[in-house]
Order: sequence, then structure tokens, then C-alpha cells
Amino acid sequence: MARWRWNRVERGCAAVMEVAVIYPFYLAGLFYVLAREDGHRFIDVAFARGQIPVLVAVTAGALGLLALGLFLRTRRPDSLLFQHITANYFGFSLVWAGYVTGTLNFAAGVVLMGAAITGYIVLERRVILAAFVTAFTTVLGLNIATGVGWLPYAPAIVPPTDSSTLLFWIHAAFFLAGPHVLFCLAATAVMVVQWRRREARVLRLSMTDGLTGLHNRRSILDILYRQTARAGEQGSPLAVALVDLDHFKAINDTHGHQVGDRVLVEAARALASKLEQPAAVGRFGGEEFLVVLPGLSREETGRLVEDCRHGLASLEIRSGDGKPVWIRGSFGVAWHGGGAGVDGDALLRAGDAALYRAKELGRDRVESMAPVAGGPGGETGRGSEPLEKARHIRAEAREHLDTGAGPVPGFRGWLRRGIVGIQQWSQEAMTSLMLGLTALQLVGFLGWGLYVLGREDRERLINMAFLPDLIPVMLAVTGLMALLALVALMLDRQGIESGLYLHLTHNIYALTMVGAGYLVGVLSLPTGIILLASPLIGLIFYRPPLVIVSSCTAVAAVIGLAYASAVGWFPYAPLVPESLVHFRVAEPFWVLSYYLFIVPMLLVVLIIADVVLGAWRERGRHIRDLSITDALTRVHNRRNIMNILEGEAGHQRDGDAMLSLVLVDLDEFKAVNDERGHPTGDRVLRQAARVLAANVRDTDAVGRFGGEEFLLVLPRTSLAGALALAERCRAQLEETWIRDDLGREFCVSASFGVSGNESDPTLSVTQLLKSADEALYRAKEQGRNRVQAMAPAGPA
Repeated sequence: MARWRWNRVERGCAAVMEVAVIYPFYLAGLFYVLAREDGHRFIDVAFARGQIPVLVAVTAGALGLLALGLFLRTRRPDSLLFQHITANYFGFSLVWAGYVTGTLNFAAGVVLMGAAITGYIVLERRVILAAFVTAFTTVLGLNIATGVGWLPYAPAIVPPTDSSTLLFWIHAAFFLAGPHVLFCLAATAVMVVQWRRREARVLRLSMTDGLTGLHNRRSILDILYRQTARAGEQGSPLAVALVDLDHFKAINDTHGHQVGDRVLVEAARALASKLEQPAAVGRFGGEEFLVVLPGLSREETGRLVEDCRHGLASLEIRSGDGKPVWIRGSFGVAWHGGGAGVDGDALLRAGDAALYRAKELGRDRVESMAPVAGGPGGETGRGSEPLEKARHIRAEAREHLDTGAGPVPGFRGWLRRGIVGIQQWSQEAMTSLMLGLTALQLVGFLGWGLYVLGREDRERLINMAFLPDLIPVMLAVTGLMALLALVALMLDRQGIESGLYLHLTHNIYALTMVGAGYLVGVLSLPTGIILLASPLIGLIFYRPPLVIVSSCTAVAAVIGLAYASAVGWFPYAPLVPESLVHFRVAEPFWVLSYYLFIVPMLLVVLIIADVVLGAWRERGRHIRDLSITDALTRVHNRRNIMNILEGEAGHQRDGDAMLSLVLVDLDEFKAVNDERGHPTGDRVLRQAARVLAANVRDTDAVGRFGGEEFLLVLPRTSLAGALALAERCRAQLEETWIRDDLGREFCVSASFGVSGNESDPTLSVTQLLKSADEALYRAKEQGRNRVQAMAPAGPA
């Protein structure tokens, strides 16, 4: 059901696949009835036999379109025309099945609603809207035509005359509707589960460092500010420790970035192993980590941080040539006793200053410094609002859960924000809204009843013996719905969560909706719409157990009422005169009344499906972008740029073409972070990424390779061309000025290492990267802010 991964032709294939499966099922049912000796009592045998070639032709057409789709999927995968054809084929085939068995029956309602919702899941929005409008208009036209006598109503069905034929008609309705109900509910449930899992995954992606698996900078700051608020309210102590891996740049330069990545991963694992909840550690920069330590005394903080330092010092990993790589770290600690004066920003500044002192005093040591509120740098003067900062950070993370395409303007944007906002409500608040809307629906039904009572031909149109008894019952049920809505609202205001109350109200709602449908026919079009629409909406807004239990209650009630009416315990449609029951004739008054009942719910369901499922589709694309994009710089992340490089290297070997690489390292970036603060460092990274991305072609790729390193992958580019591009990027970076938090301007520069396979297309990715890394190291040695190239060494 990962719909966003299918191309247009594959989605079209999915649209006709149900037809290819359902119609043989219908054909088997038809043969079964025709084989019965008493089959003529239930169906028009002559008409039914004439439908056999139609059913075979529809099935063959679906299989033909499916075969065409399989042929086109690799040749014309973006054929929107094919998707339109299959969607309309799907719609018209189901419309025809509905017509021959009755367009006002239960199965027609199920198909009409189910096809629209599953269509939103599988097909593109404009395709399903066009197909649904066409199908709905056709059904309405058939209903009007049968109502005025232009066409026979349900030509395949013999109107039931006794309990046995009525029982057959009930079985036929369940037979026709059952597969659609199961498929639609299963498809929607799978879609909702996947959406929720992907939403949680997006939030994790936005708050987790991709390499180390620790909290990323945004997440660890969120934790810091939340703990700051708690320490201020409860008067509990709070400490932070900033950790910087010593000589990490030298490890990268000497042993390569793969070893550097292993060092970061092992260091992260060592730090995390020393901590217990609620302490937390996150990656704060390239080789920097931030540890948040709430609730510890000064002495306990010192012992724990020293233990972390020893844990790093005990690590030993091996480089590719077997040489040992030692890991050491410098620690800067800031501790506050809690209370009104605790300031997260002050703790960070003090920890950063203590870390700088540890570096000056020889590294691999722990230094402490007391925080001073309101000091320079960062977000000065806002430490008194730590919880607001945490909320702001969390809101930034949740922006990743949006569509990724920016705010939607106009009415549709307002509608989307409203529905998404409702999804954030408590279950009690949403239940209050549901019950309130149900009460309004019942008021509308009462208004319809009063209108009918005012008509002169009311004796012919409705069961007048039943209606007077119905009105007080409807008033009582309406009042009950309004009362339950108020109780749910009160529970929400008091913050009370009551699973028993929610189950009770949802089951009352289900029985009320089934009861309303029963009045006009337990297996009529409105009942089918209501039975399927309610759980489909419920799956979007409520917890699955609530929807499952209430849906089972509704299905049991429908089945029970259907069989009870078949054996004569209850009338089939107590509000409708016997002569006008829909499986006997399509009376124009009841056709219009049915549509009056179903159109509001149909519109609500379709609007929600359009907004919510459309947002899910866009979110799916956004999830993919998140998985391949660096959150800070918006260029490819390390994993994806390496995948691109591997793929391009394979293409170049196959085609004997050129491939060049450029490794970029921002000069003195560590000093920028230390002296001007990490927010300024982040601005430098973003600006550098923009300059690099603006200078490459569409076929090239730019990715963040490390903390302050970028990798440019340049297919079909000679070494001379790569050198020219690198020089152009270098010159533009040199002319780039950045303003820090104190308003001071400074310029940016970078060193470039270039390599290529122009001389030997068989060179591996490892050889190309190694030569680019060596060229970069040489540029650094020769004074930085320059471009160097090196021809890769071939295989030994």
C-alpha cells in the first residue's frame, strides 16, 4: 500500500485489478443461481443469461488493461491517460453491476463510497475526482431514469414476494457488497497504520542524528530547555557537559572519513552507555556532543563526566591498514543548583567556555565553569523562557510532518489546517464534535419529516401510521446525542480520559446511524453509505479499537435487522410504504430523499479523504526527501551522496565515461563555532551549501560529507572541468560574508581537493575518494583557500 512509490501506470493497474478479481466472483454467483431449480423465483433468468457474456467481456477487458499496464509500466510509466482510462473503466463496470441489481440498494452505497476512498488511496487526486464525478452522475442519471419509468429498476432481480425470496435478496446484497467492504476497510486501515508509522518515523528523522543514532542538535536542545523549565519549577539541579573529540580532524585526514565515522559512532555508543534516564546525549556539532544531566549534585555530575571521559579513553579501533586509532575527548561542564535562576543558554555558554579551557590546558580532561545568566552570544536574554524555546524547537521538528510544499493558500489551505488541527484534539473532544454533528443530522431528518407531513400526497409517500410514533423517538435521540456531546466536552475540559465512555458513545452513535438507515430500508443506499463512511472517517481520527468495536456493533445490527425483517419480526423499511420499497420500484420522491440523506455525509467523507489522504501522499514524498537530505544545509546527506557516487561510478565503468569528485572543507570552521557560536556556524554551512549548489549542473550532485565538509559528484566531467568548477566555487565562497549574532561580519573560505577517473575509468570509489582527500590535505598544507588536484592511484 506504499502508494507514493508506484508510478502512474502501476496505479492504473491497481484500479482494474479489483474488477478482474470481483467480476469472476460475481460470475460464479450468477452460475450458482442459474443452476438452482428455483432460480427463476429470484432473478430474471433470460436477462441473467444475457449478462454472462457481459460479465466475461468486462473481466476480459480488465485483464486486457492489466496486461497493457504491465507492458507500459517500464516504457511509459507516467501515462496519466492510462490511469484515467482504468479509473473510468473501474467506475463504469461497478455502475453497471449496481444498475442490474438496483442502484438504490445497500451494495450500491458500499461501492459508491468504497470506490471513492480506495481510489483516493491508489490513484492521483485529479483522476479519482474525475472518475467519481462521472460515476456519481451516471448513477444519479440511472436513478432518475428508473424513477420516471424510462428504464426498468434492477432488471436482474425479481421483486421478493415472500420471506424466502426476501432472504435471497438479503444474501445477494451481502454477496455483492461484502468484498468491497472488506477491501475498502483493509486498504484504509493499512494506509492509516502506515501513515502513523511514517509520521513517527519523520519525527524521529528530524530529531535523530543519522550517523550516531543519538539525538541531533535540535532534539538535544529541546531536551535541555525542557529540563531547564523543570529545574526552574522544581528547584532541582541541572548540568550540561560539552564534549569535543580531540584531534578528530587529524583522524579524518590521516585515516580517512570512514574511520572518522567509526570513531564518532563508537564515541556516541560509549557516552550513551554511561547514562541513565533522564540524562541524555546528542550530537551537537561535527565532533561535538552535548550531555544533559538533570537531578545530579555537583559531585555526582563530576564523577559521571569523569567516567564518560575514561569510557572514551578506553576505546580502541583499527584503521583500514590495522593501525590503532585512539579516541580521547575534552569535557566542559556547567552546573546549576536549580530554581528561578537556571538558564539553559547560560549553561551552554559556560560549558562551551569550560570546554575551550580544557582544550587550552592540554585536552583529554574535564573542566568546569559556573554559568552566568544574560551573557553574550547565542540567544541572549531569553533564558527565562525555556519551555517556550522547547516548544519552538518541537514545532520546528513537526514542520517535517507537514506536506513539505509550504502552506496551501486559500480555502483549501484553511480546510487542511482545520482538519489537521482536529486530528490533534483529544479523543473526547473529537467525540463531542461527532455527537454534535450527529444531533444536527437528526434535526435535519426531523425537518424532512415535517416537510413530508405538510404534503398533500403524504399518505402515498410515507407510512403515516408509523411517523407519529417516530417523531418523539427522534427528538429523544437528538437530545441524547446533544447531552453526550456536552459530557464529552466537559471530560475534555477537565482532562479526564475515559475509555469506557468513549466506547459507550461510539457504540450508541453506530446504533443510531444504523437505526436511521433502517427506517428507510436496512439494505438501502443510505445504510451502505453510512455503514462504510463512519469507520473510514473513524480510522482517520480515532484509535483503532474504538472504530473496530463500534463497526462490529453496526455490522451486527445491520445483519440482525436484515434477517429479522426477512422472517417477519420487523418491517423491512417501516417509514416506506410496502409498495414503494426500493427493490420493487424506484419512486422519484424516495430517490431524491435518499440523496438528501447521503449527499451531506458523502461530501464530508470525500472532503476529508481529499484533504487527509492528499496530505499523506505529499507527506510520503516529503519523507523520501527527509531520508536523503541533510536537514541543515538541504543538500544530499552523507548516505545519499555516497549512494549517488556508487551509482555514477557504476555507470561510468559500464560506459567508459569520465567521473570527477571534489571534496570541500571549510577553513577554520572550528574557530567559527568556538568564537562566534554554533548558530553562526550553522549559517556558514547553509551559505556554503547554497554557493556550491548554485554552481553545479542539474546532472551533478552536492552532499554534506562531514561536519564542515562537502562532496561534489560530477559525472561526465574531465579533471580540468572539475578544477575550473572548484575554482569558481572557491572564488565565490571567498567573496561571501556572514554576520554573527553580535553583528560582526567575516568572510568564508574553503579548501578543495579534486580527483577524477579520466585516465582510468576502472578506478573504484574508494580510490577516487582517497585521492580527493589527499588533494584536499595538500591544499590545507599549502595555506588553505586553494584548489588542488591529484590523479588517483590505480589498483596495485
